[in-house]
Amino acid sequence: MNQFSKNGYLETNFRKMREIQDENDAQFIVLVVGETGSSKTSLSLLLDYFLNEGEVNLETYAITHDRFMAEYTSRPTKKTIVFEEGRESFDKNKYSHTPNKEARDALRQYRKYQHTVFVNFQDASDLTPELPLN
Repeated sequence: MNQFSKNGYLETNFRKMREIQDENDAQFIVLVVGETGSSKTSLSLLLDYFLNEGEVNLETYAITHDRFMAEYTSRPTKKTIVFEEGRESFDKNKYSHTPNKEARDALRQYRKYQHTVFVNFQDASDLTPELPLN
């Protein structure tokens, strides 16, 4: 893996994350929070690039809730998914809306697929409480 961070800490932690994921059949949800225009998407894609040893699969880049659900609930396993508009599926202010309920249910049901998901979100205080717990 290429060295991205000073002293290689990021790369070391990515390797550890993959080992934990393999040993425990775990999924990883990485929250990327920032204001509009703060480069959340760029950071997510860059982390995806280094996590996957120099490859980015734009087929798993999701802008809408429906696209996120299609990627998250499908095989192959261990995909890296970048979800650009996390507020469409994980906004606590829309807790009882169908997309939020569908996304929460999917996180429990499909965790066995061991995906790594980067969820871009503008305001962390609006996240549904289940998302950080998954």
